[in-house]
Amino acid sequence: MVMMKKAVLTHPDTKHLTFHTDQGWQYQHGLFQKWLSDHGMKQSMSRKGKSTD
Repeated sequence: MVMMKKAVLTHPDTKHLTFHTDQGWQYQHGLFQKWLSDHGMKQSMSRKGKSTD
């Protein structure tokens, strides 16, 4: 999250950006999703990984 905050400080125009992640618990957390929303970003999550990937 520290790096995301630094990125927003460096490039504050974050409206309409899509942040693509896996389905890790940290990306599913409500506070993280709210932070993205507060900065005008949308979230995209890939499907769950499999051991055969």
